[in-house]
Amino acid sequence: MGPQKSRRLVPRRRQSRSDGEQVRWEIADTKANPAELHAQAEVQAIVKDVMKDIPEMYKRPITMRFEDGLEYGEIAHTLRKPLGTIKSLIHRGKALIRQEVERRAWGVDGAHVLAGGC
Repeated sequence: MGPQKSRRLVPRRRQSRSDGEQVRWEIADTKANPAELHAQAEVQAIVKDVMKDIPEMYKRPITMRFEDGLEYGEIAHTLRKPLGTIKSLIHRGKALIRQEVERRAWGVDGAHVLAGGC
């Protein structure tokens, strides 16, 4: 999935149809702004780096799920593990990744390094 958000129709102004006026519809600009794109790229780079360091027991199911696009059942079958174990490994692995990304993004001294420190 790319950094752009989907476009959708939104009402420009709301008016009741009982007054005879039509509701104007416009396409909302929901694309990510440059700062959001920059922050997303930084987070993706951090996640890629973090993935090198997490234990293999988490790395393999997470890679199969999010890079290869396999369903939980397919991963369980391939790795010959129970479905619940796969779900648990992915959940715990994501938690480890999230924790490490937040630690790296905020830094040791608590300074926020993503999006220019905003």
